[in-house]
Amino acid sequence: EYLSCRELRALQRLCFKLLEIPTAH
Repeated sequence: EYLSCRELRALQRLCFKLLEIPTAH
């Protein structure tokens, strides 16, 4: 199934939030 624009934007926001979290690299 294809995601709607709203769903894609929501996923992008979640990804950005995860990226903002300091990870132990």
